[in-house]
Amino acid sequence: LQYPWPDGALGVRSWTLSFWVKTSDTDYTVNTGRRIMAPVSGTNLADGFQLMRESAGGDTYTPHADNASGAIMLNPRGTLAGYLCSTRAVDVADNVWHYIVFQHEGGGVYSSFCDGVLMERRTAAAPVNFGDNGGFFLGKRQDGSANAYFTGTIDNLVLNIDEVRSL
Repeated sequence: LQYPWPDGALGVRSWTLSFWVKTSDTDYTVNTGRRIMAPVSGTNLADGFQLMRESAGGDTYTPHADNASGAIMLNPRGTLAGYLCSTRAVDVADNVWHYIVFQHEGGGVYSSFCDGVLMERRTAAAPVNFGDNGGFFLGKRQDGSANAYFTGTIDNLVLNIDEVRSL
């Protein structure tokens, strides 16, 4: 599924993304991060909104030694140094529905929740200015690599973007 971003792009505004996910995919091959959302275009996804299910833990992606294989992470650059937050210790590939929430609280503070429990809150050096990048894909990355297709079910995906208003 491909779709344009509402109002062009997220920019540095505050936002909340929530969804339900169910998967039993246990293909945790090193560096095979399964994309849940990815930008339509971009150079190695630079500043594109990318949400991925973690792989087995190759040093390219894994943000923590204690990351569960199958954790979900927000990683706009597709590198270890570029990740913003993750569900860390929760492997969602257990064929059970999980409620996932990622949010930018403002000022570069990013949080992740799984089933109502705070998993991680991190502050980036600066908020990521998520560009439009032509919109986003659900379930695959921009180059169409079948190795990165998400396998599972996503339901009730909701993106709330705080409005910036001037008086």
